[in-house]
Amino acid sequence: MEGFPSSVHGRVLFIDKDNLNTDGIYGSKHTYRDDMTPEAMAAVTFENYDPNFNTLYQKGDVVVGGLNFGSGSSREQAATALKFKGIPCVIAGSFPKPTSATHSITGSSSSNAQSWSRTCAIR
Repeated sequence: MEGFPSSVHGRVLFIDKDNLNTDGIYGSKHTYRDDMTPEAMAAVTFENYDPNFNTLYQKGDVVVGGLNFGSGSSREQAATALKFKGIPCVIAGSFPKPTSATHSITGSSSSNAQSWSRTCAIR
């Protein structure tokens, strides 16, 4: 696909949870704060899912999630926080339609398990 790398390399960081909603990816307490820089957004990514996430994460890790990854609101900050965190790819069993649309709007893409042939990357 034009604009995407031909491959993605990185460690796999497994998020063992189905129905991880956007609040688990990017907490609602940060959503409407105007002072959140890209670095600040990256620092709080997944804090509601696992407060120790940053101790496990290394820049470039590929996130593998369960079913219905990113459910809930179609909060664009969840997708942009993943981008700012440096996560090049999210692979999950499924994504809800609002999340798929949000990833398209923010210039990122995701891959369902059924479509392994497509490259996934956050530009």
